[in-house]
Amino acid sequence: MSDSQNEESKGFFYKFDITNPLEGVIQEYENERESFWASKGLDYQIEYDRAERFAQFVLKGTENLANAQKIEEDLTALQYEATKEDTATKKFNEESRKIVKPGKTPSKEEIEKTKELFRNYIEEQPEEPRNENSPLRLVWERFCIDLAWQSADKMAEGANRIFNLYRMMRTFRPSRPTIDYLLRLSRCYIWGFDPECVILCRSILDAAFQKKISYDICEKYFGQKEKNYFTLDNRIEAAFEEGFIDYSIKKLAIEIKTQGNNAVHKQPDSRNDAWKIMRDTINVLEVLFSK
Repeated sequence: MSDSQNEESKGFFYKFDITNPLEGVIQEYENERESFWASKGLDYQIEYDRAERFAQFVLKGTENLANAQKIEEDLTALQYEATKEDTATKKFNEESRKIVKPGKTPSKEEIEKTKELFRNYIEEQPEEPRNENSPLRLVWERFCIDLAWQSADKMAEGANRIFNLYRMMRTFRPSRPTIDYLLRLSRCYIWGFDPECVILCRSILDAAFQKKISYDICEKYFGQKEKNYFTLDNRIEAAFEEGFIDYSIKKLAIEIKTQGNNAVHKQPDSRNDAWKIMRDTINVLEVLFSK
């Protein structure tokens, strides 16, 4: 292929890279949405700005799983709408307990009062945020935009990771028991949830060793345990002593367990080598289930 043809093919590739038009669509939608509300007048612009600020407030809170931020006073109405279902449920539970005392068989009159209370509860349920008439519709749209940008960012890397997984499956050709344990793991890896991958690898290992290394095998090396409970460390050691795994696989299993513990307890934001830990997990499972 000549240099000019090569350059032309590159231009074609970049023009039709799927992430480019997708990001363009997201940006165009976001711009038109903002222009539409700005054109409707000051009152509508204020409503739009309020929804945007509340959306950012919620997004930040859910990202950190904390409600430490103090909400602005003019956003409390949207906050009420967002929590309306929980408020109505709490009210229903409190009022119903007043009608029918715990441990007491309700009378016909109490049953009718409870039914009426429930009908009122149903009427107080908020509209789905996606509905056009919902006060939270604009907030819902902002969440969609935010998720769309995140998806576009992860798409190209996710496509590369699918190739990685395919090559790994061709190399290892894992057995059916191993595949059964790994089905959910691939989705985390493709979408870039690396710490979650590591945590899941540790959980997979725990479940596999519990299935393969029985209580009787563990009891042989560690004696009887209160509540019949043996740790993953116990089961790894018992598997090694019984000849299910060799020393190198035992070391891999302990490392996966340690990395998983760290991802949960010590380094939730650290980027462990999820790819290596996944491969090591498959290696351990294949040896464990080969016996």
